[in-house]
Amino acid sequence: MANINNINTENTWLDVETVAKLKNISKRGVRLALNQDRYEYKVEKVKGGKTYKVKLSSLEEEYQIKYIKEYYSNLIIH
Repeated sequence: MANINNINTENTWLDVETVAKLKNISKRGVRLALNQDRYEYKVEKVKGGKTYKVKLSSLEEEYQIKYIKEYYSNLIIH
């Protein structure tokens, strides 16, 4: 089982859609939280505008663990 202490959450950036799925909220809800400076994020330029990336380590610990568990379960080859 993945241990959150063994994962580099400082250099992991999630897109808004991924954060919304993790927290079971809308993408708009995530963007509103960013506007309130609830999470550390960066803006990246993409075709047609910009996209937001949220730093995994700035999310609540329960969501960091949830992401890590889901990420690693997708890496396991059966």
